[in-house]
Amino acid sequence: CRYIHDEEVVMFALHPVLSRVHADPDASVRAKGVSLLVNTVRHSTPINDEDVLMDDLYRTVTESEHRDSAMAAVKGLGMVFATLLEFPPASRCVDMFEKLTALVGGRYPEAVRMVALQTLARVQCNSRYQIEYVDSRSRTSPFLYSAASKAPKGATALQVWRFIETLSTTLTRERNPVLFFSCLSVVSAACTNHFITHDVPRGFLCLV
Repeated sequence: CRYIHDEEVVMFALHPVLSRVHADPDASVRAKGVSLLVNTVRHSTPINDEDVLMDDLYRTVTESEHRDSAMAAVKGLGMVFATLLEFPPASRCVDMFEKLTALVGGRYPEAVRMVALQTLARVQCNSRYQIEYVDSRSRTSPFLYSAASKAPKGATALQVWRFIETLSTTLTRERNPVLFFSCLSVVSAACTNHFITHDVPRGFLCLV
């Protein structure tokens, strides 16, 4: 729909409704609302540098009192990340990566954190240092790289070191055995791929 790029439609029609739909008492309304929010974020663009709909989706995960809404939203974040990986601006993809990382390391429901971790586990890197997302198919970003020194002019480097740092911190305090071993598996796989950890300090990797 071309109207999702219109500032007035987003700010005065979509945002006021979709920012609160996760609190609706009707489960079917919540499900349809979150689905609409996910699909809208995937195909919309920021308005005056404000990504209000993406922020609405993230707050649905962090603020919803309904588990169904939070789970649908965090799964939606993964769908959005996979979509944004192939289309500029890079800043949206970087922002989503940071949001997912914050969910893994935050004090959120274990099911939400697990979905966020599973999403980030699909983030890989090829021998050209390009970030890839691998699920049912492999998506290679034309503008997102794992190392600033390897990124061509105009491209953006993903701050992988923050993700590794978050996982290592999580490992020191995680009490859920499933999450603990899932984190350990993801960080171990990342540490053995020198393309994705190129900018992560070697000393830090040794500590991990």
